[in-house]
Amino acid sequence: MKIDLSSSQTVIVAWLDVCQEDSGISDAELERHGLSRSKATILTPRIRDQSESFADEFSRDILPALTGAIRFVELAKIEDDFSVLQDTCHPKKLLIETILPHVLNYGMGVDSTEILVRWCEMSEEERGFPLKNLIVLTAQTGDEYQSTKELVETYAFPLIRKHGIRFVEIAKGGPSVKDGYVLLQDTRNPKTLNIDGHYKLSTHMREAGTTVCFTGPHKCAMKFKGTIIDQWLSVNLSGRAFGPYLGYAKGEESRAIKCDGYTCYGMTWRFPLLKWGLDRFHCLEHLFNKFGVHWLKSCCKSCPFQKREEAMQRWLREPDAGVESLVTEHNSVVFNPVMDMFAHGSAMSMIRESDNTLALDGFFSSINRMEWGLYRVRRTYERPIGRSGKPYSRVKRNLEKIYVGTMGDVYSALKLFAEESGEIIETDERGVSRLWFSRRATETVYPKTSRGKVRQIPVWPSTEGYWVIAPVMAESKVQNETKFEETWEAITNGSYTAPEIASLTWVAQVLTTNGRKLVISDKTTPKKVQLSLF
Repeated sequence: MKIDLSSSQTVIVAWLDVCQEDSGISDAELERHGLSRSKATILTPRIRDQSESFADEFSRDILPALTGAIRFVELAKIEDDFSVLQDTCHPKKLLIETILPHVLNYGMGVDSTEILVRWCEMSEEERGFPLKNLIVLTAQTGDEYQSTKELVETYAFPLIRKHGIRFVEIAKGGPSVKDGYVLLQDTRNPKTLNIDGHYKLSTHMREAGTTVCFTGPHKCAMKFKGTIIDQWLSVNLSGRAFGPYLGYAKGEESRAIKCDGYTCYGMTWRFPLLKWGLDRFHCLEHLFNKFGVHWLKSCCKSCPFQKREEAMQRWLREPDAGVESLVTEHNSVVFNPVMDMFAHGSAMSMIRESDNTLALDGFFSSINRMEWGLYRVRRTYERPIGRSGKPYSRVKRNLEKIYVGTMGDVYSALKLFAEESGEIIETDERGVSRLWFSRRATETVYPKTSRGKVRQIPVWPSTEGYWVIAPVMAESKVQNETKFEETWEAITNGSYTAPEIASLTWVAQVLTTNGRKLVISDKTTPKKVQLSLF
């Protein structure tokens, strides 16, 4: 920031138009406030430093340099009009922070709760704004732990009510971005936290036949929190606010850096815990001293980023959460055997290790009540060359729901397909039964490993395909069906065509017509099938 302070006649106009960055102020507007362009240096709000907002930078670098001979005028565009916030020769701080809203992205966990609590303990001068201007904004995924709900309702909500803080709770409106958000509540007197949300993340995962990937960016948080928060801010504030404030603690500077250079509808991310030098341990300690409880991590029941021991303990305390995790994971691994919920293992292995019989029994009871379906799964594996000149992996999936019925019916259909094709149904260690018609090609790599085993690596390009039975949650899904079929045909050279063993009509007729109805042998009764599948 460069300003000319050589003239005692200088008038500094700090024009904080928080609606439009880098726009100028008209001569007429200056004259209306008794100012002229010849005696004014106009400072427009630019994000000049990636970690600090314009207001912070201005207060830190400019105000201390002003002398009593310099007139300071602070203008702000609020809605469609300009207002004079101060006109003085002795400015101490920018007053824009005291009249505009401040938005806290409230994740309901340790860090964001610590920010809320400390602000409530501070004076208005220390905080920089009145609490009535604070908006605590939270987005529900629909899969939050019950323990988080109890903590927020018991300890956070009383503070919000006491200080008249505005609490806004939203949720994703549907599977598409176009579905926007649903307003769950907007109040200064919150009593109930709506953790069921509206359109659940778990519903989204189950319909897609997958689970949240534990590698790469947190796309789940982006879709079910970040996007709808941005939508609410755009509709309701349009940049006319400070923040959003995020709960990144000391030691998480790298996460904060990722936000640098990005604004949220003209608003600049702020990180109070980093400013205060507080790490997660100090946050936990302060909350314990304040409330006498250990504040738990806020996350979805099936979040793959949970620590193993923490997840097992929470599922023991909340068996229903364990059931939800098992159902979601099973619905994922039937369509992709490598899609365990966690990098450190499966939810099923964790449930069994902790001897969580309530969750295990609840899981079997849940899936046995569902309709079952026969699905056809196909994948293509390609290694095209990217723009950088380096190859990258491209995997496409075609998921088709072929037939729906009881578990016995769909297993009979799978047996029928096996008889027609002459192939054998394979049941893996998870109890999932598949009938393969295309296996991904591999090749042997030498030398042998240190344990004497021959290494097998996948061949690019290649395909895989199989029939599988599963509880009906996933829907048929393929991106660009025509392109997929072309790729499948090109890779296989027609040697692995999608089998048309029987049409849906024929299968339904065979399974339901009296006298021709297929039955499972005495050795594999429907009841025993249910038990053996898992």
